Amino acid sequence: AALYINFLFSPEGQEIMRRNAHPLTIPVVVDRPENLPYALQGLLNIE
Repeated sequence: AALYINFLFSPEGQEIMRRNAHPLTIPVVVDRPENLPYALQGLLNIE
């Protein structure tokens, strides 16, 4: 699942989603970033 989510947020995945009327929310917002799998933490803008 993490590979799929990372693909969706890649430039190619974003373009596919945009073309199909499903733009993604960027930056990614989560309520409990500590629960996000390590493989997806790169999607967050944590300062």
